[in-house]
Amino acid sequence: MSMALKLKAAGDDFVETAAHLADRIQELESGHPWGDDEHGRAFYKNYTGAPEHGDLPKDQVGANEALRASLHDAGRTLSTLGSIVVEGMAKYSALEAQNAADIKAVTEPT
Repeated sequence: MSMALKLKAAGDDFVETAAHLADRIQELESGHPWGDDEHGRAFYKNYTGAPEHGDLPKDQVGANEALRASLHDAGRTLSTLGSIVVEGMAKYSALEAQNAADIKAVTEPT
């Protein structure tokens, strides 16, 4: 059970860490660190998926948005997995306790 609780705690911690990381990335992006020269504009276009004319199709996002979504999803998924493992281990422990009680209650036939 302690490993299941550790997994849950790691998931919860990762949710917070991922959120801080995504916020920091967005903060750095706001300063446009790629520059405004030819290479910087090419990087920006590839990084954000910003085409020269118009927007991306609705089912596509730029690498920067995909990264933020992946961080968020990974944290949430790890936390959910931890919760499922904790629940499973608790049910298993309860079942094992019940089985042990049932076995102890068995008497030899007379």
